[in-house]
Amino acid sequence: MLKPLQHTIFPLLYLIFGNITSHSALAQPEELGSLPWQEDRLSDQIIPFSITNSTTARQMLEIAGIGDSQLRFLIDYEPISGKDIDTTGHVLRNFYELDSSDIKRWSNAQTLDTATLLNAFLETPDDYRVDFYRIRGTVIRVQRQPIVEEAARLLGFRSFFWVWMKPQNSNISVRIATRKLPIAWFPSEWKTTGKTSTGSHQAETGKKPDLAPDASFELNRPAAVNGLLLKVAEEHNVALDEPEQGRGVYEVVLAAQRVEWLPQKASANQGINAGVAILSKYEFDAGLLDEVRKSNGKKMNRSDTEAFFQIMSIVKSTEARREIEVIAEVSPPPQPSISDYLQNTGPLQGEFIKLDADVRQITKVEISNKKMKHRLGIDHYWQLDAFVYLGDEAIELKTKEDDKEGLIYKYRYPVQICLIDLPAELETAQTQIQHGTYRRNSLHEDITLNGFFFKLWTYQSARTIEAGGSRAQLSPLFITNHVVVHKPTGLNSTRSSIYLGVSFVVLLLVIAGLLIRTNRVDDGFRKQTETTRHAGGLDEDLLSDLEFLDDHEEAS
Repeated sequence: MLKPLQHTIFPLLYLIFGNITSHSALAQPEELGSLPWQEDRLSDQIIPFSITNSTTARQMLEIAGIGDSQLRFLIDYEPISGKDIDTTGHVLRNFYELDSSDIKRWSNAQTLDTATLLNAFLETPDDYRVDFYRIRGTVIRVQRQPIVEEAARLLGFRSFFWVWMKPQNSNISVRIATRKLPIAWFPSEWKTTGKTSTGSHQAETGKKPDLAPDASFELNRPAAVNGLLLKVAEEHNVALDEPEQGRGVYEVVLAAQRVEWLPQKASANQGINAGVAILSKYEFDAGLLDEVRKSNGKKMNRSDTEAFFQIMSIVKSTEARREIEVIAEVSPPPQPSISDYLQNTGPLQGEFIKLDADVRQITKVEISNKKMKHRLGIDHYWQLDAFVYLGDEAIELKTKEDDKEGLIYKYRYPVQICLIDLPAELETAQTQIQHGTYRRNSLHEDITLNGFFFKLWTYQSARTIEAGGSRAQLSPLFITNHVVVHKPTGLNSTRSSIYLGVSFVVLLLVIAGLLIRTNRVDDGFRKQTETTRHAGGLDEDLLSDLEFLDDHEEAS
């Protein structure tokens, strides 16, 4: 319900955010960055990072319960059979133990081009089995593979998907077994349940028919996969829905945690905006946004990790940064309002946007996941806590529809910005704040950025705690590596000069006292930034101080 000067927002009535009340009481982490990037994969529990980072796929698969004793049932140059399906189900069941960073490392270690690699698979599959390979191409068909009841009870799932891919620069068919596909790929009838009916009966009752256990659909989507080579099988005849027996035509069979979606163009029908299309040119898996959308209105968690760091890695690269800057100059990105982010969250996720904000705190976030640090080549990033000014409008944010009163935000709304490289102006301001030489009593730096909207996330602030009722602060989170810091002008510039002059004189007169003060400030700052809201933590006084500025400071 929107009013001329006031936006009342029920965060999509749980459709986007889920039950916010169950996620609002966030625990304080024991150490910076312990959530959501905690290391709880099997390999992290058993052997140290120094070893895991050099292990082969075969070694790690053995640890995860996938070894020669299971894979020996896969017979090359024969059609897919029941024993192959059982073995494939076992492999997919144990894939969750493998870290995505390990899988990418193994896949990227392969140097052969796709055509040469696939030909080698056909000739000597034993030489390449039990390893991961990256294949790019076009997904042309998906079929559900049911699992017999006895095996399903042991595995914990009833089916998986066969995905046929036409690889780049090769006529050899690739068949992929996986449990994870982008939601946007599925036809509408796959997203709806109904009772069994025939086509004619459907016309009479209006009920949707049940899908067959082995239902399939055709597709045309650019994709990539980091797949484990299982076997070489007689090629499946899509037209006849059976193997090409006796023809000597074969297909390469892989197993994968997921099939990546790499759309190159924006498409409203497919839910791909311009920002996602830009990111996917640099191998961002658009399907990862499915999990991110599920976590809207919740704290950062493990399901966000891969998407978050993939985007971080892209904006870090020189090539991507240059293209982003060119795109921003030629076709300026949109500048949605805060209300847009709160009410139209899903379509905006991943979008390339422009944002003007007032930075109020800078926090260095250490990356605790050793594999992710090694993969990205960085050990930290920066989080900017900032305000976006609302103008004359106000936003009333209610946790749920039956709330009698919501939290009212006037003039400004809190947002968070994550980036790898801190601009020199912000680094200087951060140092001056620590040493008491900044031009104002608190940090104020006006910035403009071109970046990507990641998600809506929640954390507890002093204000939400004070309001009670299991309320949580709901804020947009952005990822960028292109920030322009604006120099203070007018009155602020004059005041800045005065403050610097006075500070210089004071420094000359009371240098000893300032050194003592500096030590105290440094200690306080370290305590303040020991936790980050990425990990569920928050300095209880931070946002309350920011949100209740006195009229004098606001006017200045």
